[in-house]
Amino acid sequence: MLGLWVVGCHRGPDLQPRSTDDPGFGYYRVAVQDDEGHRRRFRMLLHVATPDRIHAEILTPVGTTVWILDAGNGRLSMTDVRHGEAWVGDDDGTMLGDWIGVRLTAQSLVGAILEGVAPNGWRVERQASPTSILPESLEVEDAHVRLTFDLRRIRPLGGDAASLGTGRPPPGVQIHELDRFPTERIVDVDGEAP
Repeated sequence: MLGLWVVGCHRGPDLQPRSTDDPGFGYYRVAVQDDEGHRRRFRMLLHVATPDRIHAEILTPVGTTVWILDAGNGRLSMTDVRHGEAWVGDDDGTMLGDWIGVRLTAQSLVGAILEGVAPNGWRVERQASPTSILPESLEVEDAHVRLTFDLRRIRPLGGDAASLGTGRPPPGVQIHELDRFPTERIVDVDGEAP
């Protein structure tokens, strides 16, 4: 975890040659806006791989990981790092909707991120990066919510990609069923949880 925090805080030269084998981590500014004008913003470290592998860490303004989303193989885990709790279950798109406001499965979100594929009923606008398979910017929108990603930098993974995007939480946390996720812990502005 400390290694990811250090990656998120690094401010030096960071553009790496384009690689299709290992996208590394994208450090993004993310915004979610609903149809009523409510907006949430946060910083995110993001690693994705086809077909449905996502590892995302929501960061505080100073770079501390507060939430971890890990999805893959049809499974999803959401970990509240501060409280040492995780919610784990099948990825049906519902929990991503409760967590960040976008009701998509991990596979649909990976398709949008890596290839600009728009799930049915959604609009996707993707600007490619010259240095990574991760996008420079991405906007995913339906009639009720808009999710935007703005890339700040790309960092090499520096570890085992096989351990990311598995749908499993980190070791040592208390595990709950995903359908018992407390919606009052929704991620709010600048990566803080209530």
